[in-house]
Amino acid sequence: MTEAKWLFGSAALFNFLVGLALFFPALMGGEGLQGDPVTGTNIVYFNFTAGLILVFGLSYVCVALDPVKYFPFIWLGALGKLVAIVGSIWPWAAGDIDGPFPYLVLVDAAYVLLFLNYARRAKRP
Repeated sequence: MTEAKWLFGSAALFNFLVGLALFFPALMGGEGLQGDPVTGTNIVYFNFTAGLILVFGLSYVCVALDPVKYFPFIWLGALGKLVAIVGSIWPWAAGDIDGPFPYLVLVDAAYVLLFLNYARRAKRP
């Protein structure tokens, strides 16, 4: 239980920090994650993404508090982080994006491995 609290609690904190930094770039010193200005309908996609990052953070809080009851969220969280990796690495490899944002997915990659390892060892409901 203690491992779940630390693992999924830290994942929640990471998601909350990233989601809030996307919604409120001034929290990151005014530059946010050094992305291009978001305008027009793209802001809807941007805000939707930031909101989903925060929702996933809430799911990690649920797992941290009760890993048995919310065990399926572990698989969903690993899948969500894989989507973040693929969605970021592809445009980065193509040279379409630069700056610090692609490096955030390294944290997601670590969490995928940690989540899958935890799920493999944990008691299933």
